[in-house]
Amino acid sequence: MKFIDAWDSIAKENKTLKILLFCMCGVSIFLAISTFKASVKDPLVIERGCYSKVSNAQNPQTTEGEVKVFIQEALEARFSSFVKKTQLLSLSQKELREKEQKELLSRNMKQALMVEDVQVSKDKIVAQASRLISVGEIRSAFPLQLILKVESTDRSYDNPYGLILTEIQAINQKEGKNESK
Repeated sequence: MKFIDAWDSIAKENKTLKILLFCMCGVSIFLAISTFKASVKDPLVIERGCYSKVSNAQNPQTTEGEVKVFIQEALEARFSSFVKKTQLLSLSQKELREKEQKELLSRNMKQALMVEDVQVSKDKIVAQASRLISVGEIRSAFPLQLILKVESTDRSYDNPYGLILTEIQAINQKEGKNESK
């Protein structure tokens, strides 16, 4: 091989490597800018409920739909003999649940709660429900109207709503009196 041909071959390789180096630098700069822009955007949060929807993560406030679904799950956790998940209840409500479940178990009874309607306003939450109590094969349903109080907490895997049920008051429909539970 002649010296001129070898020098020409090395020059072509250097030229090709310089072009590839500039292309790779351009791609690296483009990817760095794209990554920075993606990291600055607000993250997507998917709200849980009867249907899923994308929400803005900058708004940590719970929506009315989220509160309604939370109330249904929390009341089932509080009253139902079949639900074991109690992360949605305050400590006092957990104690009341355990006491009530022991009493029902000693009488060979089981209960469930079906939430029919939840009305959320700024000052109170009212739930219409039916309490189903069974003794063996005999079942009875009793209507309930409840006034509920909830508190905010951190969202977690076990409590995706960021709420805790703290107080339940049953409204006695015949007399119009409140009974605290």
